[in-house]
Amino acid sequence: GAEQPDTTHDVLDTDGDGIPDEDEIRMGLNPRDPSDALLDSDGDGYTNLEEYRWKTDPKDPASQPSPAAKLVVERIV
Repeated sequence: GAEQPDTTHDVLDTDGDGIPDEDEIRMGLNPRDPSDALLDSDGDGYTNLEEYRWKTDPKDPASQPSPAAKLVVERIV
């Protein structure tokens, strides 16, 4: 028979915003509202999603990703 997919590592992200429900609840966000991932809860210039990805505290402006996290390569010459 066909093999079943391994679902033991599936993470629930009800709103599909890139932050798992469990982490949204821990961060004080709404796991059913995708727009809160793009908010900057602590006003430090980083979105809640960026802070989640960098494992910093989205409620503490002193806890933020490295400024290099905002760098974007426009082109390589």
